[in-house]
Amino acid sequence: MAISRSRALRALPLAVAAPLAALPAIAQAAPARPHTILKGVRSIEAPVAIVADGRSVAAWAGGLHDGDILSAEHRPGSAVWPAAVPVRAGAAGSVWGPQLATNTAGDAIAAWMVIDGTTITVEAARRTGAGTWSALPRLATVANAASMARPDLPRTPLAMDVTPDGTALVAYGTPDGVVTALRLAPGAVAWDAPVTVAPAVAGRLAPDPADLALAAGPDGTATLLWKHEAADGTDSISQATWNGVSWSLPSSLPPAAGGYYPDVDVTPAGEVIAAWTTPDGNFAATHAPGAPWSAATRVGGGHSPEIAVGTGRVAVTWGTSGKGVALRDAPGAAWTSSTAPVAPMAAAFGRGDRLLVAGLLKSRVLAWARQTDAGAWGVARVASNQADLIGVTGAAVAPAAGGPLATLHWSGNVRERRLGLPRGGAALQALDVSASTGDAVGSTSVLRLTARPESVNAYAVYAVWPRITRYSGALPARVQTRRRGGWHTVAAGIVDIDRPVYIRVGGPGRIQVRLAYGPGFRRVTNARTVRVRATALRRVIAGWYPQQIAARGNDLWVLSANRANTGIEVRLLDGATGRRRRGPVALPDEPSGATLIHTGGRVLLRNGASNRLRVLDAALPRLVGPDAVVTLGACTAVCTATRVTAAGADTSPDRTGVGGTFGGPDGTVWGLAPGPAPPDGDTPAILVNAAAGAAPVQRGEVGPMSAHGGRSGTAIAASGGAWVRNAANGLTWTPAAGVPFTEGTATVMDGTGACLWAANARGDRLTRIRPGAAANAPAVRLGSGLLSFESQLAVAPRAAWTVATFEQTLVKIPLPAC
Repeated sequence: MAISRSRALRALPLAVAAPLAALPAIAQAAPARPHTILKGVRSIEAPVAIVADGRSVAAWAGGLHDGDILSAEHRPGSAVWPAAVPVRAGAAGSVWGPQLATNTAGDAIAAWMVIDGTTITVEAARRTGAGTWSALPRLATVANAASMARPDLPRTPLAMDVTPDGTALVAYGTPDGVVTALRLAPGAVAWDAPVTVAPAVAGRLAPDPADLALAAGPDGTATLLWKHEAADGTDSISQATWNGVSWSLPSSLPPAAGGYYPDVDVTPAGEVIAAWTTPDGNFAATHAPGAPWSAATRVGGGHSPEIAVGTGRVAVTWGTSGKGVALRDAPGAAWTSSTAPVAPMAAAFGRGDRLLVAGLLKSRVLAWARQTDAGAWGVARVASNQADLIGVTGAAVAPAAGGPLATLHWSGNVRERRLGLPRGGAALQALDVSASTGDAVGSTSVLRLTARPESVNAYAVYAVWPRITRYSGALPARVQTRRRGGWHTVAAGIVDIDRPVYIRVGGPGRIQVRLAYGPGFRRVTNARTVRVRATALRRVIAGWYPQQIAARGNDLWVLSANRANTGIEVRLLDGATGRRRRGPVALPDEPSGATLIHTGGRVLLRNGASNRLRVLDAALPRLVGPDAVVTLGACTAVCTATRVTAAGADTSPDRTGVGGTFGGPDGTVWGLAPGPAPPDGDTPAILVNAAAGAAPVQRGEVGPMSAHGGRSGTAIAASGGAWVRNAANGLTWTPAAGVPFTEGTATVMDGTGACLWAANARGDRLTRIRPGAAANAPAVRLGSGLLSFESQLAVAPRAAWTVATFEQTLVKIPLPAC
């Protein structure tokens, strides 16, 4: 059989040439030894591959210059890997979306788009012999068409194929909805005049050109599909047919209403297979020569389907939503769903009409798998070498007629100091695969721990990163520590290239750690010594992932994710000691975005999806009390107070957080109004106040209360005035009858009444803030790096609390009495 065309579709973001930091764990070489065809500091686009003259022929964009197209050929089973040769070199612009196509006679052509500013040109070259390419005349130049190059989309507005007699057909779409086709006759040196297959769409607002797919049949005809977007935004799939002489008028593909991301291929018997995506998943339809299209059949979820055609079998694959594969064993047979061992990036039928797929494991390692004669999947095997590549970004499969099963090609990001690239870069690699090439996933991983001692703060979470000396995919492992002369399991998890196993350490001292893994967890790594350091500020454990804290009196509320990071829990701790008083209480109705809101009185739990508010109540067994209703106040014509109503009682917040106004113990109502918009930067806020029911008075600007990146400020009312820490970390005090004046800078601020504390902008000390005292005192030293603008602060009567994110602990900061 022959593979007719290959397209750069199922690629991850382009391999980048910026310096790439090494991960803590690096897998060493697997038994499969990839051949590096090209490496460099420039990006390399995902490769495409075909089979021509018994060779695997690959092409890709980049690697030496942005405007290069390179190709490499290899006879499967040979130890010779010829160097890459230029298809396009030394020309201006950046190349995107190269495609290859061939026929059974080995006639091959490449086409691509060149981006130069907002102008797109479509170019092509013909393969005239092994490793030899000759340029063809430019197909088109399209002005103001930068949207034709969209690497974020899985399809391109360029499609091509070669008919059995050597006729090359190329089609492209432009942003106005026009679809144009060109023909290159066998042996010709110039393209025929372009033909408009589909005219512009009147009133079309979409800036993107159509997604195209083109496939030639054994009788010399061809089918072209594209996404048609009407002026009202309605999607459908349109079609046109090449009869060997001319193109038909465009028409809708009847079963594909609402479709996009089309693909098309033709079986050796001439049956046309179409696949596309809708919001309901991937669908397929077929038609035999001279027959109408069948009804649409849903073949699976996900999006961006690709069709692979064998001698008698057909597959539709996609790399999203469940590693999807749909198979059809014979014309007219039903589609059967299957789950590939890897998320497919490329697929092709090889010997025995058996499907071979290449795709990624979760760690972005490239692996491959092949079906058995019975249609089941064999074990996935590792292809890429994680000692060299951080991750694979694109792949292609070229099946072989004899010897190896196929040749795999892939691009990826090079680790620092690997492949002779001190700062990392990109590489294009290839590998011939036989039935036993590469370690079987999940079978023979070998782990070790670095011998050097490590240290961690007392009671913190410690990540055990193994060194993977033979990689075979994600691996269950157990963490064991040594005590009383024996080894004891303290945690379990899954180890992968970028995934450690976590344990919680105890008090100061030294511990020995190792990993147990393999069948029955009978294999163990070497032991590593870990020093557990004492800290000046006490650490308190409050769940595995503490996210939000709030203190009301001596009640310290903590919102955490559970250890599996699959749910939310709430705990009540003693605000003076950190001892647990109640909880954890699981909150099954709360999404991961749940937050705590301190109003100065009640502490509220906000549902991140519905914005439902509930009161936290220390007297309730389940800690979560009734719903709270917020009635927003305002300071427009007169000032009205915001009210929080729960269980029939009203309170007013003394700080920002629930919205509206806030008020102090002296009855003053405060609000924030936008100031004049600056020519650049963030809009400052104006602080206003008045007695309830009185007209507001502007007190002056206090800086921006929100800033780029999600940073926000905090305002708290106190007796005689209000404190504001703005989003730029400016700290001001505004008297009830005066104007704001600067008190310094602060990264966080919290407290109630006359007991308010703030951390300076460096985050290395906590200071009690009082009106008019520029050098506020006393100050509590924290040490560098504990607090930042993203930190949280909760102030109880004799202690302040913050979250040490990486340690996954709370930190107690003892405070003198206010």
